[in-house]
Amino acid sequence: MSEFDIWLTKKLQELNTDETVFLPYIISILEGEDESEEEKNEGLTGLLSDILNDEAAIEKTLNEILLKWKDSANSIDKDLTNDVAKLDITEKMHQITQEKLANFTITKVEKTEEEKKLKEAILCGYADVASGSSDEDEDDGPVDLGPANSNADSVHQESIENREKQREASAAKKEKDKQDRTNQKNQAEDRKKKAQDKAAKGERKSGR
Repeated sequence: MSEFDIWLTKKLQELNTDETVFLPYIISILEGEDESEEEKNEGLTGLLSDILNDEAAIEKTLNEILLKWKDSANSIDKDLTNDVAKLDITEKMHQITQEKLANFTITKVEKTEEEKKLKEAILCGYADVASGSSDEDEDDGPVDLGPANSNADSVHQESIENREKQREASAAKKEKDKQDRTNQKNQAEDRKKKAQDKAAKGERKSGR
């Protein structure tokens, strides 16, 4: 129920009339699109004359209804305008956010390209240094490449062990599945044999 409906309900109650009857009629007249303002006023005056006997009271009540209806309509228009403004602001904020994200993506890609080139240059330099050290130290035995190589070896070894464990687990599962199928087959054979023996005993008893 709108603010106007609430006000009009209270107003009709003050006039000691049935608001459930007159409220829909009054609103239907006010909302009419085909009637002129004069025709609406005549229709409302006719309704109010069924409630009030005094001409001054009828005119006063009519003016109150028309004024309240106009204020309600203005309030609705204002709310709609505010909603549209909010939608415009939201759309603008969304557009700004999208532009910022696009700029951020471009900057990130450019930075990534620079980092990639820098990384390649560092790796090339490291390869040259490692090659020179290998030539100098080949008579002194293997070269110690430090913790980085040790970590790589450790990770590689762990990976090999994990794969081996997975193969063993898979083989064990296959063996268990095979054994389970064999057991199920044997149990089925046993049940079948018991059923046949039982049927044979029944036939012998009936033959007696």
